[in-house]
Amino acid sequence: MNENLLSLSAIEDELLTDEDGSKKADIVDQMEAEINRLKKANNQGLSPEEFEQANSLITAMEESIKVIEMTWAKHHLTDKQLH
Repeated sequence: MNENLLSLSAIEDELLTDEDGSKKADIVDQMEAEINRLKKANNQGLSPEEFEQANSLITAMEESIKVIEMTWAKHHLTDKQLH
């Protein structure tokens, strides 16, 4: 099977055709806005269970942003640009 034709998600499909990075930027901006909302909620006071859930979501979203950035770079940057 051709590895280049295998995509993991609809987001990856969108990133494949996102030559200028604008879709990537939109996705990352949305995720960062949600991270900021969750951090604000944490600062305003949540129950211990809600606090832990919010922190887990924050961590997951931060790691997801890294994957989105790497996925876009894999499809659109040359090896020289990556290093």
